[in-house]
Amino acid sequence: MTRTSDEEMTLLGSQTPHSGALAPAAAALPPGAKIGRYILSARIGAGAMGVVHAAYDPELDRKVALKLLYRRSGDEDVVREATALAKLNHPNVVAVYDVGRHDDRVWIAMELVEGVTLRARIDEAPLPWRAVVDIMEQVARGLRSAHLAGLIHRDVKPDNVMLGADGRVRVMDFGIARVGVSPLDSKDARAGTPAYMAAEQHAGLPTDVRTDVFAWSVTLWEALYGVRPFAADNLFELVAAVTTSRVREAPRNIRAPRWLRDLVRRGLHAEAARRWPDFSAILTAVERGRTRARWRRVTVLGLAAVSLAAIPAAKLHYDAREALRACALEADAVTEVWNPEA
Repeated sequence: MTRTSDEEMTLLGSQTPHSGALAPAAAALPPGAKIGRYILSARIGAGAMGVVHAAYDPELDRKVALKLLYRRSGDEDVVREATALAKLNHPNVVAVYDVGRHDDRVWIAMELVEGVTLRARIDEAPLPWRAVVDIMEQVARGLRSAHLAGLIHRDVKPDNVMLGADGRVRVMDFGIARVGVSPLDSKDARAGTPAYMAAEQHAGLPTDVRTDVFAWSVTLWEALYGVRPFAADNLFELVAAVTTSRVREAPRNIRAPRWLRDLVRRGLHAEAARRWPDFSAILTAVERGRTRARWRRVTVLGLAAVSLAAIPAAKLHYDAREALRACALEADAVTEVWNPEA
């Protein structure tokens, strides 16, 4: 699988930190430290927004993930948004249990999920398109629930999608989420991961649900093809490609149905008004595409049965594959005019 270089990953794939943040080394706390009622154990990750520790809640006798944010401006917004997120109860969103302050820093206690990120899964091996659709459909459901609660994620990417060992997909890290649509200062508006940011984020304009639709579409493309949809060697080239909707050609060695290619390309449009309006529309389109895919399989099997019945037994093994290929081509033509919509 083709991957972006380490240099490009560092430049385009890292999250833009907020002003006033502490350096990660200065922000770290040792195992055994106590934050609120939680006792920290192993450090399990760190990013531009904060350090994540596994922790223990002695009152409820359970393990949690505790994210301690770096000091930054707008802490009141963080508390307000984390409190709003804690009210969400959806199987495809990492549950937020608690929020508070430690000295001058905000912490968030969350569900500790056993599993791997979508980033790790993509790096491991290519995923078949049906598996990608299954994963991204669950992500869409989680984001839709957040949007209905008035939260915009603003940093959807493979690193923030957790594939649980229980088979459930969860969206996590709403660290730069916003409640509703409101004017933002230029630094805050541009917070995010450049490779997944929509044109309005790069321009410092207000964001809405369609901003998450764009990032979801970038993530789907990357999970499907192993590369990001906008070819760029630096931030200037990336912004130019995003703002002109200059999507690269899909790799020919990876097959995906046309309905899925069309779906993701619409979500990548530079103009928010020309993207999918929300995740309800996307989920409807996914279900329609799946129905067409099932219809196509039935058509292929029906045509294959007719074709194979006409092949002499002596030639059956030799000609079976060719007959199935021919049937698949015929099925493509048939489903264009004979499909559930028609």
